[in-house]
Amino acid sequence: REPTLLEKLNAKVIYTSSDQSGYEGQKAIDGDPATMWHTRWSPQATPRPHEIRIELSRPATITGITVLPRQDSNSNGRIAEYEVYVSTDPATWGPPAAKGRFENNAALQTARFDMPHRGRFVRLVSLGGFDDDPHTSAAHINLLSD
Repeated sequence: REPTLLEKLNAKVIYTSSDQSGYEGQKAIDGDPATMWHTRWSPQATPRPHEIRIELSRPATITGITVLPRQDSNSNGRIAEYEVYVSTDPATWGPPAAKGRFENNAALQTARFDMPHRGRFVRLVSLGGFDDDPHTSAAHINLLSD
């Protein structure tokens, strides 16, 4: 298979607001749709918003993000409302590059930016889920670059 943009840029997860043991953030960018990042469910769920921050090895021009929901038979953790940020500095984010609502299914979800953003840091924020689900999960996250 062709390496993802995140793999080409030696990306690493530098922060998650919550994760369950065995379902850490790095699993959302490991290229394996059978693994996933999942926010904590035990001993109790961490309330939203949830976020994951990714660092690239060098700046890139980013035009969007894709999120593959978990691919098992369970639908919990699907992201409904989201915001995506791109920055050159992990402490300063500015306005979102994209915000919107994903669909409630297991298909690849895409958020295209209105304009390209250049940066080394990407932040995906899950503001809401479906059916009062308090969790966030992602089997795979990738970036788009035209």
